Amino acid sequence: MDIDRLKRVNAAVAASSGALLAFAPEASAAYVGASAPWLLRLVGVSTLGYAAHVFASSFRGRQIAAELRWFVAGDAAWVLATVAAFAGGLVTTGRGAVVAVALAAVVGWFGVRYYRAAKPIGRAAVLSPRR
Repeated sequence: MDIDRLKRVNAAVAASSGALLAFAPEASAAYVGASAPWLLRLVGVSTLGYAAHVFASSFRGRQIAAELRWFVAGDAAWVLATVAAFAGGLVTTGRGAVVAVALAAVVGWFGVRYYRAAKPIGRAAVLSPRR
């Protein structure tokens, strides 16, 4: 999968999960067993912003190493936030755990792909879209 297609898939996953958290935080909280719907709403709104950035960057026609690293950081933050949610007792249902782990695995995979795409660039600013 080329990096622009990966970005579009990532944006779709981020937009769908972000919309669910932003617009239905109470239902999301009930599903995972969390007692802080306001926190889920905040995460959802932030995730929608991330999704918009990733999606818009997929049409530029070139890759920017610093931007790919930013996406790596965002994906790593999601995975770490998932770990923190378990550690902090925000995920207390079995079905919530399954969804949280599956989503974190997918998001982590996106991050690894972005990292691999940015790594060959070194200090160069732009990566050819064909790589």
